[in-house]
Amino acid sequence: MLCATLVMSCLVGIYYGIKGRKKSTVDDYLMAGRNMSIFPVSFSIFVSTVSSISFIGDPVEVYYYGGIYWLLSIGIMTGLPIIAHYFAPILYRMRLTSVYEVSS
Repeated sequence: MLCATLVMSCLVGIYYGIKGRKKSTVDDYLMAGRNMSIFPVSFSIFVSTVSSISFIGDPVEVYYYGGIYWLLSIGIMTGLPIIAHYFAPILYRMRLTSVYEVSS
């Protein structure tokens, strides 16, 4: 599963790297011109959420703290729709690359 995730992530990056060779601005490089479909964006978010550190660290957390660790998934399932419907559109309209640019 880890290999499949990494290969898919690489393939998406290679595809959009070849597709956008003519574009040379930083916004086009970092944000793909803000015109990517939902599949590569959602897959990128998934891959960054479920990283290799999670594969190493999550079993240890469950071993130490037991099943209570699964409450994290309830928080994620309730928080992600709120972020997707309320905060993400605001940040998108502000033309920000990262949420860290809000404070500057």
